[in-house]
Amino acid sequence: MSAYLLDPKDIAMIANAAFHMTCKPRVLTECWHNANDLARDLADENIRSVEYRYPDMGPCAGMANADYIYKCEVVKEIPYATNRDGAKGMYNLLAKYEYNACEHPEWHDNDANAVKMLINVMMKEAARKMAAHIKEEEEHVADLVKRVEELRGVIAERDEKIAKLKKNLVAKNAKLEAAKIALEENLELFA
Repeated sequence: MSAYLLDPKDIAMIANAAFHMTCKPRVLTECWHNANDLARDLADENIRSVEYRYPDMGPCAGMANADYIYKCEVVKEIPYATNRDGAKGMYNLLAKYEYNACEHPEWHDNDANAVKMLINVMMKEAARKMAAHIKEEEEHVADLVKRVEELRGVIAERDEKIAKLKKNLVAKNAKLEAAKIALEENLELFA
């Protein structure tokens, strides 16, 4: 595996999203007072992972450690915005974070790792929202299928009426043709 430091804006988005959750998990309220505190810990886990993965490259794998943490901490300067892709985008962002924060052994060995617990809760929430969205889409498609079937019925009725009208027109046309022939015969008699 590999690891890299996420963009500070990604860390900020995760931290802000956690504090904007409708139902905040207990681990969030017990461990962090605000998004800045959480962003700092998210950055720390990411740094630990990169440093563990690349130990020969020095602190933070040669990247500016303090500067990175500072950029991640100033989440108030990065207003919370839902990802363009909604729950799917948030899930992907959380998966990217987890992939880049999981390299150090404490991530896997410590089930009490608060950041790991929070990321798992947030991923489950995003997955739940995606499932709800899929269900809504399925219901919408079912409604559309029902409407299409209703329209097919209406079209079938209309086609049946058109066929009857054509049949009547053909019959009337035949009668008119017969009347025309009769008139022409009568005109020949008087001519």
